[in-house]
Formats: sequence, structure tokens, C-alpha cells
Amino acid sequence: MYKINRIVVVALFYFINLSIVFVFPVFPMYFCLMRSIVLLVVSFLMVSCLEQPERDCKSFHDGWFRFEMKVDGVKQTTVFERRGNIEIDHYNGKSDTATIRWVSDCEYVITKLHPKNRAESKAIAMKILTTTKNSYTFEFGEVGNPQTVKGTVTRLPQKPF
Repeated sequence: MYKINRIVVVALFYFINLSIVFVFPVFPMYFCLMRSIVLLVVSFLMVSCLEQPERDCKSFHDGWFRFEMKVDGVKQTTVFERRGNIEIDHYNGKSDTATIRWVSDCEYVITKLHPKNRAESKAIAMKILTTTKNSYTFEFGEVGNPQTVKGTVTRLPQKPF
């Protein structure tokens, strides 16, 4: 689909609107009908030309990644490696392993292999929302819980340690 600049669409809308006023000043009912049709067409063009977010999720299935998040005002960093259906998290000098079940190219569920308590045993649903060349924005939350949190993950070019 062609990407049209919004300014061009708005200018076109006003030009068509003014043309209708000058061409059909005698027919007020026809003018109202034409104006409604033009409004509908221009609205459709503006909505259909919105840029869709890029989602190349498959390129983020494997590799080394970094996730940063503020917890109580303090920046926390997790580095993790994802290979096949295994994810190994490195956080505060400790490692933790989890299994990954890919639901689709952009959605997966993580379950810790060795949970230390009941809260850690709950599965986490992850959904990739948008991607760039070296990062992706995602939302995550416990499976079955509608409450989610958004974050951004950055791909690391090589093994960090």
C-alpha cells in the first residue's frame, strides 16, 4: 500500500471541498451528499496510510540480549541467551534457566526450570510488539493475568562475558 503524507491528504481534502462549493453552489442537497462521500474517502485514506509497525520476530529467536528496567527507581539489567527452546538469564551474578514455548513467531511462554518458590513457578507470556534491526519492544505478564508490563530488549553483537 502506498504511504501518503498526511499533509498531502489534508490539502487534497480541502481542495476537493472547495471545488465542490464552487462547482455546485445551486444544489445544497447534492453538496451535502458529496461532502459526506469526500469526508468518508479522505478518512479512509488517512487511516489506511498509517504505517504498520515492523515485526521481524524470527530474527530474535536466538542470540544474546539485554533487558533494562527500573525497579524502585534503580536501573536493573538482565543479560540473557536464547537458544532453541532454552533461555539462560544472567542477573546480579546469578544464572537461571527457563524453557521457551513459541506460540507464534512473535509470542512465547517462558517457564523456569528450577523455581525457588511458587511465584517463580508461574509461566510468563511474552509478546513482541515491534522490532527494529537490533531491538524489540514487548509486553509480558503472568499467563492468565491480563495485567502486562512493556519493555525493550536490545540484541548484543557478541557474548558479553
